[in-house]
Amino acid sequence: MAAVSIIIPVYNVENYVDRCLNSVTRQTYPDIEIIAVNDGSTDRSGEKCLEWAKRDDKIIYVSKKNEGAGPTRNLSLQMASTEFVAFWDPDNWYDERYIELMLAKQRETGADIMVCGSHDYDCTLDQIVSTYIPKLQRSGLPNWNWQQFRYVVWVKLFRRSLFIEYDIKMPACCGGDTAIHHFIMTMAKSVAVVEQPLYYYWYNRVGSYANSSKRHPDCTVTYLAYGWELFIRVAFLKDHRKRLTARKLIGCFLRANLLTCVSTLTVYRYRKQHYLTWASIKSMRTGHFLFYSKTCH
Repeated sequence: MAAVSIIIPVYNVENYVDRCLNSVTRQTYPDIEIIAVNDGSTDRSGEKCLEWAKRDDKIIYVSKKNEGAGPTRNLSLQMASTEFVAFWDPDNWYDERYIELMLAKQRETGADIMVCGSHDYDCTLDQIVSTYIPKLQRSGLPNWNWQQFRYVVWVKLFRRSLFIEYDIKMPACCGGDTAIHHFIMTMAKSVAVVEQPLYYYWYNRVGSYANSSKRHPDCTVTYLAYGWELFIRVAFLKDHRKRLTARKLIGCFLRANLLTCVSTLTVYRYRKQHYLTWASIKSMRTGHFLFYSKTCH
């Protein structure tokens, strides 16, 4: 029986999906299943995935209407039958030891989530432009580990039961994985780090989701609000409110690289649940937080 499900949402990546699936099928750890879900592609991405599935019985191929990466990952989680899951993107590629090293770290530590490093590969320059190596540091809050890592799911291996126990689903908006990232990292009993770059992120690709013109502040507000709701649902913020200052809490959630603009009206929806005062919110108006003063009254 497979130990790890590799989940790959596929949408209009016919020029890249072969490279991705080649690196997936060449993993040195043998006991894996690969769930490739065609999210209504309009190019030959689905055909290519089907060809791979015919050649390799580890690949489970499904085709459906377009809904976005979040719902596609949610469907794949329902299909998965393994103890651990990895979320990989179809335009990137992976070190062939990715699963072997991540799972070895899990066996060594018993952690719920494993995190590895990554290379940023600029497709316009055709070279690696930066390398990220995660470091695990002690946090002042229980399992508040997500502050230390990239806010994405694709450099991590997750215990699948976390998604089931807390009914975690990714929203359809751009950045859907970021929406659930902080919550699932906090709910994990422990996190372990593999200090090696095992993931190659295809950076600056024209037409990629990250570079899409659809990435709008309203979408960011949507996944930000979704993330707040997850914490509220389990009363985490209420239970730890004495240790959570407004500055620390908002500063962690509304990082410059995550948020271009957020309306104070959005914060207003949650300020009572988060035990924040208007004074604390207004005091955080800096260059990358744009609050409209007319809505603060």
